[in-house]
Amino acid sequence: MKKHAFRRTSVALVALAMTAAFAAAQTTGAPAAKRAVPQNLDEILKNITTYEGGLESEPYWDLRNYVLARKDSPVERKACEEKLAAFLGTKATLIAKTAVCRQLRIIGSPASVPALEKMLLQKETADIARYALEKIPAGEAEDALIGALGKTNAAQKKGIIVSLGQ
Repeated sequence: MKKHAFRRTSVALVALAMTAAFAAAQTTGAPAAKRAVPQNLDEILKNITTYEGGLESEPYWDLRNYVLARKDSPVERKACEEKLAAFLGTKATLIAKTAVCRQLRIIGSPASVPALEKMLLQKETADIARYALEKIPAGEAEDALIGALGKTNAAQKKGIIVSLGQ
């Protein structure tokens, strides 16, 4: 019995070390140096449109890094937000839209609310829209959530109530 516990602990420690090494490489900009990182949001959004997640996560990291680099500049933040909100109306993959909603959670303002509000009423995108709306510090975001309560099923209503509590 002790042998198996030791093995599980060893495997867990190796997995933890590998995860930490991967995270460190992502945050320090290490070994991904051979590929050109897009500096244009249109190009980044084009690359992420068909993104399906998994190990090939460069499109996600490019988007994240682009947004984080511009979040403190009001002019760049607004321009970025406008393009991200417009992207939500495209035929991009659900995972791509999820990645965009994660960024709108960081930089979203009342300007993002109409695009997210449309997504609240669709079963496939309701959760990711709520995720973004929860952190937008505006009455419009709260109004969108409240307005969706009367238009959704019981399961979605529970989620919206949780988001309102956030």
